[in-house]
Amino acid sequence: MPKFVVEADGYSIEFWDQNGLKYKNITLKPTENHRDMFKKAKNERKHYKTCIAEVEVNDVEDCNSAIKGSQKNLDELSFYLAFAFNHDVFFKNFKCYKVESGSKYFVTYCFRSSMYVGKMRVGYRYNISPDGIQNFIDCGFSNFLNEDFNKRTGIRRAILWYNAGRDFAYAPAEITFGSYFIALEILADYFSKENPIKPKLSQDIYPRFKEELKNW
Repeated sequence: MPKFVVEADGYSIEFWDQNGLKYKNITLKPTENHRDMFKKAKNERKHYKTCIAEVEVNDVEDCNSAIKGSQKNLDELSFYLAFAFNHDVFFKNFKCYKVESGSKYFVTYCFRSSMYVGKMRVGYRYNISPDGIQNFIDCGFSNFLNEDFNKRTGIRRAILWYNAGRDFAYAPAEITFGSYFIALEILADYFSKENPIKPKLSQDIYPRFKEELKNW
């Protein structure tokens, strides 16, 4: 099976003093001027390139498949990091290289943003401090991708609804409230299913209590 490396430009990802971020075969490497670019992004409310993503792929036969798989993985990472930073992050400009004898050779290129984004947010608080992002990835990203875990917890759906509300951050509260409340309700619903509450009323009073509620 051939080995490929897919590179993509990452936008609005903050690193603080970290040398990069990593998850399995994905590595995010900050650009030399990433601090200046991030300050510029906040000042101008625009998105600027702050890193290069490298995805090592060795389970497909061709570069197009390598790019397609990398796009899907970086999409998911975009959603996850967008929740952590509390602003949009995204990847575009995908380049695929074939690796042979320790050297890589350019094969093909694909221009595509990995997600819809609005203006760069300013005046917000992080959900996860940038110096804790790597730990956040290590502890939770696998669960974010895990179908069984999400069937039990709904965490991925909740994060996506939260992100949707964040996209309307400058809209009236009546608009943003709906998305945030849905995210909260998703978590509450899954939690109640996993942790059913047993009635503390006595067996003879509980049926009467239920009947009263129906008639209320």
